[in-house]
Amino acid sequence: MHVTPPYPLSIPRSPGAPAASYDGGFIAARDGARLFLNEWMPGGSREAATHVIVLVHGIGMHGAPYGAISQGFAERGIALLVPDLRSHGRSDGPPGCLACAATLTGDLDAIFDCAARRYPRRPLFVCGESMGGLIAAEYARRRADRLAGAILVAPAFRLHLRRFFGPLPIARFLVAGKIVIDTPALLEVATRVPEFNAAKRADPYATRAVRPHYLLRLGLWGLRWPRAGRALEIPLQIHYGRRDRIIDHRATRRVHASRDAGQRPSELHEWEDACHTLFWDEAAPRLVASICDWTLTHAPPM
Repeated sequence: MHVTPPYPLSIPRSPGAPAASYDGGFIAARDGARLFLNEWMPGGSREAATHVIVLVHGIGMHGAPYGAISQGFAERGIALLVPDLRSHGRSDGPPGCLACAATLTGDLDAIFDCAARRYPRRPLFVCGESMGGLIAAEYARRRADRLAGAILVAPAFRLHLRRFFGPLPIARFLVAGKIVIDTPALLEVATRVPEFNAAKRADPYATRAVRPHYLLRLGLWGLRWPRAGRALEIPLQIHYGRRDRIIDHRATRRVHASRDAGQRPSELHEWEDACHTLFWDEAAPRLVASICDWTLTHAPPM
């Protein structure tokens, strides 16, 4: 599985099913920066994959923990590629920073170039969780021509910024010049799986604190949504937890509504008792099954 460090396993291997095969290593971004790419493939080889999903991780995360859900995709013939974004995990870049939209788009172009070489003639999908959902939506808006569809999981179109900019975070910022994003208050409302919080606190590759521009950039990018949803011409699937206290899911629903108004294919799923970290939740097996079903339906195997 290669879940490093040991995050709770959301989707175990089914009896008799082969384990997802793992490969990880650096690829070059278009400006020469090194980006670490985690890859899980079905059936022990890339040839066994019929579809490819590139997943963009959430705030402060990196790619390796998503091995916790890789088996669910592998058993449906879907390869899962999860890069460490620039300045995250093992990838190059100053810690605690978030690259500008143009740089992130270029980095994802390099990831999708790699995916197209490794999986020729397979449909390519972009997926994103939380912050990654916003980045994935931006990428889908800019690069729809190379995608078969987009999947957004708890996308951060609107953050509940008061959770990040309350009195205690501001006091810490005044002392250290950074905003701490893994406080107990934030972690506890983000999930109903305590083991996830323990793993994240112990994770040497997780981002503990960010520069102010990190959150401000996310907030500014979110301003163009939900109106920008009308510009998404490819099939779209969106998921959010009803009890999410990190993102404002009213903006998520408005993105879906803007798509419906434009007669563009869109599917919205609300997970009744789930919080923010949907990939580490009791709903995770059903969530991944829904993503797989939707992916296979919108791009039948070639």
